Amino acid sequence: MKHPRRFEQVGRRLPAALLSVVVSLAAACGSTDETTDQPGTTLVRPPDIVGTVAPTEDTVPQWYGEPTHPLAIHLGECVIDWDWVEDGERIQIITKVPCDGVHHREVYYETSFPADQDALYPGEELLNEFARNECYREFEPFVGRTYEESELDLLFTVPPEREFLDSTARYRGITCFVVAPDGQELTGTARSSAR
Repeated sequence: MKHPRRFEQVGRRLPAALLSVVVSLAAACGSTDETTDQPGTTLVRPPDIVGTVAPTEDTVPQWYGEPTHPLAIHLGECVIDWDWVEDGERIQIITKVPCDGVHHREVYYETSFPADQDALYPGEELLNEFARNECYREFEPFVGRTYEESELDLLFTVPPEREFLDSTARYRGITCFVVAPDGQELTGTARSSAR
């Protein structure tokens, strides 16, 4: 039986040479999203995602797409998750790519956790339960097949505690992603695919 999973990001630290490329790309695209020091503590995702390079000392992928912050991925957008080790340091980058090409995740629904601006952090368990229910409910209308019958799977993100409590951000966003099983790549949108 399939179970919707939470996808969390780990903080990123990019080598200076790569950071300058990312900053140049972001500037060229008009983006001001941060690409370093991203929040979170763990990364949960299917193994062997195509495009994600198994971390080794000698392999640096020829990544492509528009580098983005994990909280800046929105409805209808698709991303590739890049992951490798360089000079003993783990590097992770998320890039936005067109949904008609190869990608790992497609955003099919966005919502917000219902909490007042001054609310205390409700905890991961409650956030995960809320996100799981919301994403599950919206899966069939997007894909065109029930979650249980579909060959596709879903992942979701929840607000990190730091962003939830931040006096300026007060981030409450929940993002639902459709993904292929076992980390396989997707080509084309999953919208109305009945897969």
